[in-house]
Amino acid sequence: MVVGRGRNELKILVLNFLVDHGESTAQDISLGIGEELHNVSNALLRCKRGQLVKRRKDYFRKGYHTFGYSITQKGRDRLDYYRTKDQAPPTQAA
Repeated sequence: MVVGRGRNELKILVLNFLVDHGESTAQDISLGIGEELHNVSNALLRCKRGQLVKRRKDYFRKGYHTFGYSITQKGRDRLDYYRTKDQAPPTQAA
């Protein structure tokens, strides 16, 4: 686990993973980004509540039913916002 992570960093990692890999399970994302499963699951829940991802309940993987997550257009827009925000020069306080 990474200590001192910003509040949006895990969300950005999750959204980037979904853009690159399409519909995935929380376990797939966890293994792909190297983060603990419970942290990824919590990030996905927050993203779902914010309508940044959608969850498909009938996703069938490796012999059992699980949830499949995919990014929404709102999630893509938010990811674009985070990318441009990170590239913007810092503002100077007067």
